[in-house]
Amino acid sequence: MQSRLEATGQQSAFTSLIEYKYTEESVFKEFIFMEKIYFALVDTPGLFASMIRKTIGISYVHVAIGLDADLKEAYSIGRRNPFIPVVAGFEQEHLAAIYSAFPTARYKVVSLECTGWQKAAIAAQLEECFENRFRYHYCVLGLPFLLMNIPFYQKRHYTCSSFIARLLADNGIDLFGKHFSLVTPRDFYELPQTEFVYEGTLEGFLSKEPDGYDFSQWESLYESKKHLQHRPVFGINVPHFLYNLSRK
Repeated sequence: MQSRLEATGQQSAFTSLIEYKYTEESVFKEFIFMEKIYFALVDTPGLFASMIRKTIGISYVHVAIGLDADLKEAYSIGRRNPFIPVVAGFEQEHLAAIYSAFPTARYKVVSLECTGWQKAAIAAQLEECFENRFRYHYCVLGLPFLLMNIPFYQKRHYTCSSFIARLLADNGIDLFGKHFSLVTPRDFYELPQTEFVYEGTLEGFLSKEPDGYDFSQWESLYESKKHLQHRPVFGINVPHFLYNLSRK
């Protein structure tokens, strides 16, 4: 197994770091001063989310990694478009889009200390993954193995939590003591090394900086996709259009 996420990202990520224009002062800060990365645990409605929630035993069913406290630079393996549940892969998360699709979403945000060098390496690797984002996919085949607690790896296929676990391990941050494919959002939820930042509604999180998120491109899409929003049926959230069909 390669030490980086993928061979395609290794050379470019390394080159990006080498080409970084360090001064003597910045090199000193990179190695001596600590930085922070952020994990965003997400609770959203949906049929698949309901199944994950019942399996792992907590309400948070998704996790993303952020480079800033406001999550303006946050990435994950998840929906490429928040309104379309069946198309998933590596993407940068846009909170305005997520809020437009899931107005009732809840977030828990925590931070983790790392060295400046580790954060720079993680940022470079995330940038490389984003450039090749359509080569990364959700690991559907690995889900039965996860349930049986059997490690499984399919090239460039991850769950949201296994991607971040491997990204961290690749950069010297091994938090879980098990194969990355067995890591779930619950493992991030229970991490003792993290520091609490926020827990509550996504709306409340966004209101901390109301002028910092662009909602304009998502408002019309939200109106056109209202029929895809979810509502509970027998304790499981299903899209409105399926609910409406079942009522006919």
